[in-house]
Amino acid sequence: MKFDDLLDFAAKNSLDDAKTAVQALKEAIKREEMTTKAGNEQAVKACLMMVEKGNSQSQREAAVVLATYDIGRTNAEWQEVLQGAMRAFASIKEKDADAPLAKSIRYLVSKGVYACPDEAAAVAHAFCEKPEFKGNTSAYDKAT
Repeated sequence: MKFDDLLDFAAKNSLDDAKTAVQALKEAIKREEMTTKAGNEQAVKACLMMVEKGNSQSQREAAVVLATYDIGRTNAEWQEVLQGAMRAFASIKEKDADAPLAKSIRYLVSKGVYACPDEAAAVAHAFCEKPEFKGNTSAYDKAT
């Protein structure tokens, strides 16, 4: 399969066929196209879709990829990644705060905060202002 097809498959199947989607993502990140700016941007978009809409297995793997392949990411890209990570983290139930998914997303957020603190603060502020947030920090409070 081509690089584009692997990423497209991973993003579209992250909910229904997470195991195969994760395999496709892992295959794509090994490809030479990941060394280009365009390829990296495609991978970020696919991973963001997986983080926000996949099941826990595909969400976790996508978060790990986003945290691992971050060299050269611009502040604007980090802001987009952090927005997706915050939305995904907010959907984690309190009982799952210590699960691998929550840990992976926390790690991704911490890398974003370290890389771009100003963008991270802006994302956190904007996220907390959303009506659906309503100050619910239960998973975060339990994890810290």
